Amino acid sequence: MSSGKTSRYRLGLSRQAGASAAQRRQQRLARERLAREHEQRALAQAQARQCEATATYMTLQQKVREASTLYGDLIDVTMPVTPSVTGGTLTEVRAATRQLEGAVRAAAEKLRAQVADVRAASIVPPASHSWVSTDESHHTAKHQQVAEELRSLDAEADPAARADIEKLVRAILDDPNEARARASIEALHYDIGRANRAALVARARSEEIVALRSRLVGLGTTESEHMIARLNRLLSGTSSIPDTLRQSVDAVVAQAVAEQDRLYALKALANCCEEIGLEVDFGFETAADFEKPSFASSANWSHHAVEIKFNAADETVDFEVVRTTINLDPSEDHKIQKDFCGKYDELIAVALHHGVELVTLRNVPPGASVRSVKKPEVDHYQAPKTQQRRL
Repeated sequence: MSSGKTSRYRLGLSRQAGASAAQRRQQRLARERLAREHEQRALAQAQARQCEATATYMTLQQKVREASTLYGDLIDVTMPVTPSVTGGTLTEVRAATRQLEGAVRAAAEKLRAQVADVRAASIVPPASHSWVSTDESHHTAKHQQVAEELRSLDAEADPAARADIEKLVRAILDDPNEARARASIEALHYDIGRANRAALVARARSEEIVALRSRLVGLGTTESEHMIARLNRLLSGTSSIPDTLRQSVDAVVAQAVAEQDRLYALKALANCCEEIGLEVDFGFETAADFEKPSFASSANWSHHAVEIKFNAADETVDFEVVRTTINLDPSEDHKIQKDFCGKYDELIAVALHHGVELVTLRNVPPGASVRSVKKPEVDHYQAPKTQQRRL
């Protein structure tokens, strides 16, 4: 086998006992770099959640308009002022989003209560227009009791249940028999309670689905987008939430975070290679599997390169010295192998400055046979200029 290394990479730094002042400073800078990376991710996700909260606000705003069109001045819901969805620190964006979500919940509850009152009033007209019995006080009491029961009906109760309740209300209002009406009011109380419990369960179900969806917003992976689509379908239906759904969302979130860590680590390695004098292929930082290796080369190597293969499954990266020209003197192979071994040690040190720890799992020393490969003609990766200097 050719001279090569297999390393496992991870974000983060192990505590090093007896570190010098310079090493402690480098570790501090690396931790600050990682902290900025994680904050940037969190900010992107927070901004996406703020956009979703704003979309919820706009949906509620439309519901308020529709209710005002139907019921006029009887609907008096003041919508909160929406915050800006761009700019701001992570703390500011999160605070603005929490404020908006709370205001939307309060406005939605107020709208439900007002709609329930209006509907109750439209079904139970004033007592003086309804009763046919000579006992006016009895009818007034019955009228008030029915109206009070109906006002407690959740505005989001199932339409079929609401229709049955309204039918029962009209029967009670038209029934001159006091005992029968009293029994019917008890049945009304039970039916409204059952409808309200069903509406509460449906609302809690929707809120749970929305909460799960909010964890996925802004992750940007294929799996997270598929899960969001699944949650949207579930939200528009009435089926119960699968027992495994929460675990599925947890797995998608964990996978997305791991993918973000992988991309950061590979991008950092690309920058590190540039810092130690290795030119890496364009796309180096997005390589995903062993089927499509990348290559790194040095200006001092005319006929060799380092083949780099990634395995996202176990977070390992293979480095192997290869020939890019056949029929070379083996002594030239040995020289490049030794050169790369020195660069690899330097790579480990530089990677730590970026907050990426490389742990060597396989080490084949110089002297092993070297494979010949056909290196594809691709552009070289260009590290951002601000990251080309060593911290």
